[in-house]
Amino acid sequence: MSSRQLSRDLSEKGLSYREIINGLKVEQAKKMLKDTNLSLSEISMSLGYSTNSHFTRAFKNVTGLTPSIFRSHQIGSKRKSNEPDEMFSSVIGSLKN
Repeated sequence: MSSRQLSRDLSEKGLSYREIINGLKVEQAKKMLKDTNLSLSEISMSLGYSTNSHFTRAFKNVTGLTPSIFRSHQIGSKRKSNEPDEMFSSVIGSLKN
């Protein structure tokens, strides 16, 4: 599939490549925040963010919470999940079709 075709297919679904990448990065960050004791700086760096503030902003834009608040809520509930959010599962599934 060409990059132009991918762009058209995503556009038809109301998405962009950047939105998908950001969403997947946030999903990975959520897993790391729940399952590891890595610092926010380590998580930010491992996901390719240039600064902690960029990471925090991107995370908050997707989840509505800062990474620190998200982690503190997870520590309280000890909820573990390896599944991405429903939105990204459906997007990935529809691209396979």
